[in-house]
Order: sequence, then structure tokens, then C-alpha cells
Amino acid sequence: MQCEGIAWSMKVLQTMHCILEPLCERHASEMYPLLCDPRLYEFLSLPPPVSLETLAERYRRLETRTSADGKEQWLNWIIRLRNGGVCVGFVQATLYSMHQGDVGFVLGADHWGRGLAGAAVGAILELLFAQHGVKSLFATVDRQNWRSIALLTRLGFRQVKQSLYPHGKVAPSDDVFQIDAAVANT
Repeated sequence: MQCEGIAWSMKVLQTMHCILEPLCERHASEMYPLLCDPRLYEFLSLPPPVSLETLAERYRRLETRTSADGKEQWLNWIIRLRNGGVCVGFVQATLYSMHQGDVGFVLGADHWGRGLAGAAVGAILELLFAQHGVKSLFATVDRQNWRSIALLTRLGFRQVKQSLYPHGKVAPSDDVFQIDAAVANT
């Protein structure tokens, strides 16, 4: 599915259990109720969206796929179940120069423990390393968020020192994880 009026370079990705659609403004109405669930924010440093309108505006900005200064490329997908098409979360990557980037993901609490986030993150890792020339990816995770830490570890990420994180400041409660293309391809 494509968003109207947007020239797409992003692809729809498919796994055994989910479809990843490039995120666009029209997804806000589906994502808003999911993102208002307080269970999601136990380990996230950002607050829930204040309104459907503010979420739609955020998604409209993300549709540009690049930061205003052109230094970051934004790749965002919603995660949709294959059977029934229900929207269950999102995955994202921010790519920087030097062939590096960050990945992140949020999965609705009602869908935790089913392998959906792992499948979705695995799909974007494969794409980023194979088709975008990425050499190294990072993720920052609250050190008490054992679900996300276990997912990253299963995918091949390893914990590194906070001082090795090249993309800004790390929250004191977060640990930093890194995966390199050479590791991901083995």
C-alpha cells in the first residue's frame, strides 16, 4: 500500500506473521489508540501523543524521510498483522553519514511475546545492511526493559559502553547495543 502523493523509495516488507508498511500520515488514526496505552511507557522516555492531530502532524513530518538539514534519513514502518491486517506497532531506523544508524521499535502490549517485534526488526536489519550500505546499527534501551534487551540479543546485537554511542546523549538509565553488518550476515 502506498500513501497518496508521495514518491516512494521505501518498500513494503513482509515476514511470516506481519507486513511492514512505510509509515505515512493516514496511519495516525490506527496508531493513536495503540500509542495511548500506558503500558508502553514504562521504559520509554517519550510521552504518549497528546492528540490524534499531533500524531498525524508527526507522521506528516516523518513522511519526508529526511531531516530538515538533510543529515538524517528517516525510515519508518508500521507493523500490520498478516491475518486481519490489524496495526500492532512500528519499527524505525534513522540513518546517518558514516554508514551508521539507530533502530527502534514499539509493539502494542497486547501483542508482546509473539515474535512480531523480532520479525519486524529482523526484516529492517536485513534491508538496511543489504540495500542501504549500513555498516553498524545502534539501539538504546532502558536497562530494566528485559523484553527489548532479549530481542536485540537474539538478533545479534551486543551491549557496548555508552561512550561508544555516536548519535547524541544516552539517558542514564539506558544501555547501548550495537550490531555490525559483518555479524548480521553470519
